[in-house]
Amino acid sequence: PKGNSVKTEDGDAVFMNPEISAEFIGGPELLIKYINDNLKYPQEAYDNGVQGRAMVQFIIEKDGSITNAELLKTTGDESLDAAAIEVVESMPKWKPAMDLGRNVRQRFIAPVSFRIKK
Repeated sequence: PKGNSVKTEDGDAVFMNPEISAEFIGGPELLIKYINDNLKYPQEAYDNGVQGRAMVQFIIEKDGSITNAELLKTTGDESLDAAAIEVVESMPKWKPAMDLGRNVRQRFIAPVSFRIKK
């Protein structure tokens, strides 16, 4: 395969930069809106003024589903980190990535920010 792919335990390549990247249906603006609208701010963290930004890495499968969500960068708060993973795992299917005319798996990283609005 072209691009810079990495083999996984199951032997199925995961691409970082396929010819055509996976896309959240509606584009990046709707991805941000989806995360903001569906992020559940943990009440205790909110009450205590805890804020932060997590970086969540995940794989967009050949069918557009999300798997293997994991933290690349923690917020420093376990409840915020868990909420960041939860919102990523709840995303609807994406338009899958393509390489050499076929659907391929793609690794993706999304920032998830917790900000208390004043």
